[in-house]
Amino acid sequence: MTWKEALLILNGRLERQSQLTLVGSLFGFRVAVRCQVKELTDTAVLLLTADGGRLAVDLSIQETAFRYSEPRELPDMERTTGLPFAQKIASSVTILFPLRALPDSTDDTVLEAESLSFIETIK
Repeated sequence: MTWKEALLILNGRLERQSQLTLVGSLFGFRVAVRCQVKELTDTAVLLLTADGGRLAVDLSIQETAFRYSEPRELPDMERTTGLPFAQKIASSVTILFPLRALPDSTDDTVLEAESLSFIETIK
């Protein structure tokens, strides 16, 4: 999936003001946030969290990939353990960031993939 295709799906969720659950990992931290897409640009997704916070996801990083998952096909189901069943059967758009070396790596470099999945909340 290309960024333009992901943008079309996220834009639809913006227009419908869909509630989303954002799950994934960034910089070694697990992320699980309820949010809405507030704005989309060519290089970023701007989110408004359920508690009124704002989060911007920068997509200008080279080698970022995108994946769409049909309902019941969420990637990495072990990361969605705490999600209600309804969210586990929803569709999602996942952003896959490039592999990065962990800071405590020595000669045996450990690479870790990071990703964020935007899962549409089903009520």
